[in-house]
Amino acid sequence: MVPLLTELLGLPGVDVESYEANENDLILDVEVHSASSTCSRCGTVSHHLHQNHWHLVRDLPISHYGKTWLRVNRRQFQCAVCGVR
Repeated sequence: MVPLLTELLGLPGVDVESYEANENDLILDVEVHSASSTCSRCGTVSHHLHQNHWHLVRDLPISHYGKTWLRVNRRQFQCAVCGVR
């Protein structure tokens, strides 16, 4: 974890694990460390991880970098009650 970048990002429950920087871009690898998610349909808490998807999301510029990107591991849980993913 990179504590200074995690604090600078200011997202509760999200840690900056690593970063890449060149003269124009800053890419932050961010991770949410939750072991469960609440189903949007029935409200049941699910611990069954169905799959991961990596997404690259553009964020506001930081410092002198022209573009800042967040590389996010979007974890998708599956509800054991109603089957929603």
